[in-house]
Amino acid sequence: MSFTEAQDVLATLAWMFPALMVKPLDAALAAEQDDDAALSHEAKELQAAQEGDLLSVEHRIASLVWCGLDQGLPVSFGDISAPAILGAQLATLPAGHRPGSSPERASFEVVGPGRR
Repeated sequence: MSFTEAQDVLATLAWMFPALMVKPLDAALAAEQDDDAALSHEAKELQAAQEGDLLSVEHRIASLVWCGLDQGLPVSFGDISAPAILGAQLATLPAGHRPGSSPERASFEVVGPGRR
């Protein structure tokens, strides 16, 4: 008799039985894909760069608005994203072991001026 503790049971089962779990999913995705509407690799890179540029500009605008608010000026954030107002940056972590993280609680790190 043996016992083990698995952090990600579904990933372990997919690794152990790829023919039963992964291949049917790959086939279902292949059947549903729409190649005519899909973006090329270059178009995806361009879109990601444009989104990054927009967030960078919004961060600058939010910084100026915060300075104006500190000085008591009648300013508002207008229509910019919440991450820009908060000075937040989205960071996608790879799947796997994340210290301090669990399905019951979220793990995050505050990144801002002087904290990088």
